[in-house]
Amino acid sequence: MKKFNFLFLLVLFTVFIYTPQIIILGYTLKTIFIFPLISLYYLISNNFTIRIPRYLILYYWIILIFSVFIFIRNGYAETFIIKQLVLFPFIYITCQFFLDYGFSYNFEKLVYFITYVLLINSAVILFFSIFSDLNPILHSFINITEKQYKYIYNSLVIRHSGISVSGFSYLGFYMSCLYIITFFYFIKKKFSIYFFIISIFVFTSSFFVARTSVIILFVFFLLYLVLTSFTNKKGIFGILLSVSLIFVFINQISNINIFAFQSIDRSLDFIFSSVETGEFDNKSLQDLSYERSSFQLDNYLLGDRNFGRDLGLISDIGYISFLKGSGVLGLIIFLFHFWYPLIRQFFTLNFISPVFFVLTTMILFNLKDLVFLEHGYIQAYCIAISLQYCKHENEN
Repeated sequence: MKKFNFLFLLVLFTVFIYTPQIIILGYTLKTIFIFPLISLYYLISNNFTIRIPRYLILYYWIILIFSVFIFIRNGYAETFIIKQLVLFPFIYITCQFFLDYGFSYNFEKLVYFITYVLLINSAVILFFSIFSDLNPILHSFINITEKQYKYIYNSLVIRHSGISVSGFSYLGFYMSCLYIITFFYFIKKKFSIYFFIISIFVFTSSFFVARTSVIILFVFFLLYLVLTSFTNKKGIFGILLSVSLIFVFINQISNINIFAFQSIDRSLDFIFSSVETGEFDNKSLQDLSYERSSFQLDNYLLGDRNFGRDLGLISDIGYISFLKGSGVLGLIIFLFHFWYPLIRQFFTLNFISPVFFVLTTMILFNLKDLVFLEHGYIQAYCIAISLQYCKHENEN
């Protein structure tokens, strides 16, 4: 069993989760390229054996064959599919490297490292959102995209992505998924001041990342309480106390940076007004609703030969992209890695689990954006489906 220094492991795991682009002596280092190196190291040192569900191996071969077929039929190769098919094996193997060599497949160790990386980026987001004049210091060594620059420096409200290469709705989405995984450990094992601190930082920072993440966490808390029939007193107490502390923390932010507070207030107004009226009065949601209502498909089986990415954006909605590019058949095949483990959870009636909530969130998020095998949220997916290999402290 390999052993690594705690700080080295933490830095490496943080890079694995957020894949920051680091500026060194004027050059931008894209840390995602360390995944092949880690994967090769792990395979060689582990005699080319890894733990992987059989369905995932079968799925990957099927999707490779189907992708070649659909590319030939459509007359072009869709870049996002090629990129993600290339990256996914490296991301999965890198995930196994951490679970095996870093955490010894121990669920508690995994959870605490997830909380560390959540706390790191949440703290960065909060600090540089509240003290926004200091953003140039951060971005002197963390590279950001044009979209990130636009929202961080030229937006009417404060938005931030911390050290992550991905920003906003995607970042909020997978940070929420990672938080959900940790929630199930603390809800079953023990609540602590540390967990409340994590909840405060993750939830409050989500106001500056994207309202999507705020909604995901609100809905998650509500669904958890409903599915447990409000019988888990520890869970109810933990959620209510966390939410109370969050609002206390938000009030303190208003004393430091009123502009930052207004950004939070804008998100809260959206949520509360939506609950009160039963309608989501939001431009982006209205645009998505229009896209769904105006959606047309000529070939339902194999699609209309255009995923709506490389040849010009058709829709932000993931389901529409898959349907337009590959039809119902493609939609089933491309998203099978989400559907299959979720169906297994459903038939075992295991609804109160991190796997069920994370996979359900990923499937639903395709109604907002495209979720396939991209780096970022796929790290959360690999961790979630690998939980079956993890043991708890009281297990041998």
